[in-house]
Amino acid sequence: MTTPDTLPSDGSETAIAGAKLVRLEGPPDFTVANQPAFIAHMNTLQGIVTRLAGNSSSCKTWCLGLVTAMLSLAGSAHAPDLLPLALVPVVVFAFLDINYLSMEKWFRDQYVELSGRAREGDYRQKDMFAIRKRSWRDAGNCFFSALFSWSVLPVYGGLVAAYWLGHDILVQQLVAAACAHS
Repeated sequence: MTTPDTLPSDGSETAIAGAKLVRLEGPPDFTVANQPAFIAHMNTLQGIVTRLAGNSSSCKTWCLGLVTAMLSLAGSAHAPDLLPLALVPVVVFAFLDINYLSMEKWFRDQYVELSGRAREGDYRQKDMFAIRKRSWRDAGNCFFSALFSWSVLPVYGGLVAAYWLGHDILVQQLVAAACAHS
């Protein structure tokens, strides 16, 4: 039986598969993907993407809370004039969310591009810690892609639908209450 004590001491790469000693063919892998600068660059991009995704999630959370509070206030106060104010956070947070998602897509695309370059051996020193600027065309493409994404349109479209539904229900209640009092 082979144990780690009986591995060759010549510095060659070996691995234990079950109880057998297996020698790995080829030289040790010193590709760019193993370099600390490349790993730090990729971690930086991943950190940016993670922060942007968190900000996007916070937009949805705050918007949902504010719209719910505004619709509840308008309903409990029987004040349909307050209902249009519920659309303000929807518009503001939808714009912020779309912006966060479009930037997230931009950085994810850079991450994929750089990892592809590393796989193909095309990652150069000039690529280290470089972040490409977005052109207006790229920004527009990312913006519209984010606008129609599954995480934006259903959420903010649903909030607008809740506004219209709440408006109709509140107006019907007020009309019914006015008819009952007369």
